[in-house]
Amino acid sequence: MTNINRHPFRVPIGINPHDWANKIVDSAARAFGLIEGGRWRLLRVIYDLYLDVGVPLHLEDDEYIPEMLKRAYEASGKITLEGVRTRLRHYMTLYRGFQANEDSDAYARLAYRFVNILKDGDKSHFEGDEDELQKLIDAGEICDEYLEFMSRLAGYREIMGDSVTCFNCAEEMTDTLTEQNIEVNGATVTLKSVPTLCCYNCGEMLFSYKVAKCIQDALQE
Repeated sequence: MTNINRHPFRVPIGINPHDWANKIVDSAARAFGLIEGGRWRLLRVIYDLYLDVGVPLHLEDDEYIPEMLKRAYEASGKITLEGVRTRLRHYMTLYRGFQANEDSDAYARLAYRFVNILKDGDKSHFEGDEDELQKLIDAGEICDEYLEFMSRLAGYREIMGDSVTCFNCAEEMTDTLTEQNIEVNGATVTLKSVPTLCCYNCGEMLFSYKVAKCIQDALQE
């Protein structure tokens, strides 16, 4: 089984969506040999789709509070391979007949590369969902270029620190600061800015041994 993520367009928890969109384009450019024109056209499509599903894009790094990063993670998970191809075809049709068909041809080439991902040329048009894609990956029927694209993104996920797995739901966890309300002798004590590993999928929270001991020592004072 190839160790890649079936949802390459989903923004990892804790990562700026702009940064992840550029990593997608970088991975596609290296895998499919895209030149600058193909890169910015693919980036435009990804930005369009992110905005369509509600991924917050127009913010600086220090403005991405945990709630917005959670929204980016959840919303971007709705974007599928077929959705990207459909938008590429939309621009292909939109620009047909203009600018000597240069833009239309460029989007057509991009759409073709995101359609023809199977090794067997007679069955090159993939129109299934992400579960079907995983079956094809496991069966070794995906072309090398697309596997390289997905594998490069998997590497970026690890490098960017999105590799802690929730034991409860198996989704990724990320470092954040939380507010903890703890009952002590019938009274509620509020601790702010507590370093926490948080799963935005199921809500599970973990503390390191050092943080847990600091909390325990603080409550005993």
